[in-house]
Amino acid sequence: MVFVSLERVVKRAIARAGRKLPKTPVVDDVIPRLDKDSGGDDAVYINVVLSADTPEDRISWATVKPIHDVLSEAVFRLRELGIELWPYVIFLTVDEARRRGLVHAA
Repeated sequence: MVFVSLERVVKRAIARAGRKLPKTPVVDDVIPRLDKDSGGDDAVYINVVLSADTPEDRISWATVKPIHDVLSEAVFRLRELGIELWPYVIFLTVDEARRRGLVHAA
C-alpha cells in the first residue's frame, strides 16, 4: 500500500489546476499552505504571486477572479477523495511575497 501525504496531494492538485490559469494576469508562482482557518476548519491558503510586470491598476477582483475560481475548484474537487479543505486564495505582488518570506530576492 502506498501512502501519499495530504500536502503532496494538495500540491499536485494545485499544480494541475495551474495549467488551466488564464494568460493574464501572469502568475509567477502558486504556493499552497495547509493550516486551520479562524473557525478551526482544515484549510489551504493558496498564495498566488502575480508577475512583477502586472500593473497594480490591473489587479482587481474582475481580473483575478478567474484564477481564484480555477484554484478553488481544484481544492473542492479533492472532496471526491474524502479531503475536505476550505480554499483561501491570496493574491500578492512579488514584493509582497518577498516581504512575507514566500519568495527569495532575484
